[in-house]
Amino acid sequence: MPLTLSTRTHGRSITEHQNAIPAPATRRSWLSQLLTGETEPPPFAPLAHCIPRLSGLDAAMVARALGCADLFLLDCSESNARERAIANIARAAAACGERLLVISPDSDAADRLVESLAADRALRVVRALAEDENPIRPMAAVTRLTSAGAGATSAEQLRRDAAQTIASLEGKLTGLERSRDLHAKLESVESERRGVKERLDRVEAEVREQPAEPPARCREIQAERETIRLRRAELERLPQSKSGILSRLFGLGRPAAGADHSLELKHLEERDAALAAECAETTAGRTAEVVAARQGELSRRIVELDAEAASIDAALRALHPQAASEDTVENGAPSKATRADLERELAVARTRQQELTASGADLPRRLMAETQIVVATPNAVGVDPVFALEGDAKFDRLILDHSEELTESALNRFSPRARMCILAGDASPPPAPIAIGRPPRGRPAEPSLFCRLARALDREPWRIDGDRLLVRLLPLAEKARSALVREPLLDHPDVELGMASVGGEPMLAEIAFPATTTIPAAKAFLVSQLGEVVLHTCGEPEWRDGPVAAWPQFDSSEGEWIELMDGIRERVVCRGPAAFTAALEFDPANWDEAAAKEWLADRVAPSASRLAVLPCERPARRPVYAR
Repeated sequence: MPLTLSTRTHGRSITEHQNAIPAPATRRSWLSQLLTGETEPPPFAPLAHCIPRLSGLDAAMVARALGCADLFLLDCSESNARERAIANIARAAAACGERLLVISPDSDAADRLVESLAADRALRVVRALAEDENPIRPMAAVTRLTSAGAGATSAEQLRRDAAQTIASLEGKLTGLERSRDLHAKLESVESERRGVKERLDRVEAEVREQPAEPPARCREIQAERETIRLRRAELERLPQSKSGILSRLFGLGRPAAGADHSLELKHLEERDAALAAECAETTAGRTAEVVAARQGELSRRIVELDAEAASIDAALRALHPQAASEDTVENGAPSKATRADLERELAVARTRQQELTASGADLPRRLMAETQIVVATPNAVGVDPVFALEGDAKFDRLILDHSEELTESALNRFSPRARMCILAGDASPPPAPIAIGRPPRGRPAEPSLFCRLARALDREPWRIDGDRLLVRLLPLAEKARSALVREPLLDHPDVELGMASVGGEPMLAEIAFPATTTIPAAKAFLVSQLGEVVLHTCGEPEWRDGPVAAWPQFDSSEGEWIELMDGIRERVVCRGPAAFTAALEFDPANWDEAAAKEWLADRVAPSASRLAVLPCERPARRPVYAR
């Protein structure tokens, strides 16, 4: 039977939706149909907007896990890398308003997950314990987050936190008005400083433009020049006559009426010019003195204003450590927290304190009911007190670690507690037994349920199969893959084509390269030799001028550019089967955005893969689920 898509509203609590995993009575037939390829899961799209703090492979993995509303698989052979991936999924899902149950058969791994998740103080995490597990955990932080710790210490801690929150908000309200006054004063100081700097830039022009009292020496010079002007005017009114050579040379005799006054006029002109030059020099010196004095005065005022601004800023920081980012104003405008916001927060905090006080002994029970993430071992499920509070409410998402050891009966046991399920494990087949001298007895081990589900749900375009790198052009069931007709290329015998019969027509389904082939090299070969373009995207792209399609969860500075057909370049990030398309760049001479979108839509798979493979090294086996 086909899977039922659940109705999900990210960012809010999920109150009503169907269980995406079929009920236990029908699950066996559903799993059988899924494993044999008789049913195809419905398509889904990644939710890239839920992962603002992640990038690269982590972002792609979490986006697909959150977008899948039924069954998702995380294939990773290294426990540490798998635990980090589980923690990332849990944080992102909790941020979207989901309630999660994480189960791991390794108690140490469960403790590590709790410690990692508890680093985010906004999350409510509880470590559920089995009857045989010691509540005193090796990690002190985990001990405080067990049901016993949450019941005793967390209740008192919450009461203390509530009192501290009220005191903090009251202090913020008291400091808010003071902060506003300081910011207003700071703005006034900044305004005055800008005005003083502008005056400093034009002080010389202002001094020259403004009339000023001339220096005393200039006044004397002006009086003397006025006398010279009057004398020259008098001489110019007298009749002129030529005197003898001896009279002009030796000044003999007093010049009579009509005598030549040219010598005196020349002397007066020279004297007037000298006085004018002296006055200009005196005035220039005086102007320079005035300019220097005013510049010095303005510069001293700027220093005073700088010191005053620094003092106000220090007062703001001392008033509240987060004043610049939360409580006060920025550039003279109200910031995030206004007085009304703080008063609302204070009212909520006081109500919360009253509820905590009135709860009394029932507080631990209420706290566990508010838990966002429960981390447990298999034997703790249904045993720990946190599950007694569950009632009819289910978890929104179940994550099962070490799913390579998961049996169908264990899946039937745990999956009814959640509406969606994520299996995290190692899909690699177990190592073959080592034979010394003779073939090993018995049949080879059957693939695990997780391994078979990984093969059935795998829609990744790239895959490592033994010593071959496969690119899959058609999704095929395992039986159909085994029936492929494989032929090497004549010019490239190390490259093998896999042909499938679809509707009686042969179609190219797979291409196999040597395992050492890089993804960029394989893509370049596909384009140049076979005209095939294989894209591996995650979610909707951002369209930019160019046109350029970019997937923002991948770092724009990383990756390798590959030339595709028709003036298109692809930037590939990460390596091996985990390689993703980070950007596509279209030649603007041949492509506009509408044509680029149409081209991309024709080459992107209608649904993301329900299997995410994280590259890592193979570790030792972990504990198994009880059968």
